[in-house]
Amino acid sequence: MLLSPSPVKLSIHAMKAGKPPLLLAIKQYTPVNNPHSEPDDITIIAGHVNGIPKINCCHQGANSITNWFDHSRDLLYMVNHFRDLIITPVVRNSVHLSVIHPRLFHTLVFLEPIIQVESPGKPGGHIPAPCTSSRPNLWKSRSDAESYIRKNSVGSRWNARAVDRYIQFVPWPTPTVLYPSSSSGAVTLTTTKTQEAWTYLRFNVTPQYTDDDPDDPRDAFKFLSYVLPSALFIFGDKSHINIPHRRKDKLGRIGLGPGGNRGMETGHVRADVLPGASHMMPLEKIRHPTRLISILVEPADRDVPHGKEVI
Repeated sequence: MLLSPSPVKLSIHAMKAGKPPLLLAIKQYTPVNNPHSEPDDITIIAGHVNGIPKINCCHQGANSITNWFDHSRDLLYMVNHFRDLIITPVVRNSVHLSVIHPRLFHTLVFLEPIIQVESPGKPGGHIPAPCTSSRPNLWKSRSDAESYIRKNSVGSRWNARAVDRYIQFVPWPTPTVLYPSSSSGAVTLTTTKTQEAWTYLRFNVTPQYTDDDPDDPRDAFKFLSYVLPSALFIFGDKSHINIPHRRKDKLGRIGLGPGGNRGMETGHVRADVLPGASHMMPLEKIRHPTRLISILVEPADRDVPHGKEVI
């Protein structure tokens, strides 16, 4: 289904355009063994890592064909629009929206989140925007794209089912705005590498650096202290993003500000580190995070503070 999101958007050096209107592509999943809501049901609003299909940021996946970033307000608009279909409690992974609307979510689940002050490329990792900008973006056929995906790190490390789903949804047939005259049968990425790079890096060429950039991940780190819902963090111990001191930074900050959930000391924040998993842990080790999340949302567990876990 398509939804018109939060209507007013402003971005530095963006082009003014009222048409075509901004649209969000949304999918609703109902369990086949539970087609009608029950008293103990919940709503999970699933987010994604960069370029991976789920409820897409409005500038990625099916939404990336025309749109740009304003995800937190778009999510709030979506929840309000479909409020008759939303069954509480609600589980999500949005720091910004949990601060905008502190009592919307019951629990936040973060799988290898990039919420930090320093660049993901420091220390020990690649700077993501240049890597994204220089990778292949066009293939002569869907089979060529599939062969490339299966041979690179995605195909070698991910769970086979995740790779199959990625191949099913990520290649996008041409022609597109970027490739209007490509050969018949050619495919590109659904999320253009330009929009993906802008997820990591939003240019402000006025040479002025401000603290009010709405896309700045440092803001999410600052807002962690005001998070009210309980939270579960799941990390990969081989992650180049969430190395030990960055994990401690997040866990030592979340919920400890005014109005927050009071953090790990009260059991409202839990954390787990998955051995042998990288930053792409949710797509490599599917069963482990799924098990932890299912335990978290069990009816008997929803209103009981969790025990403290130390990493």
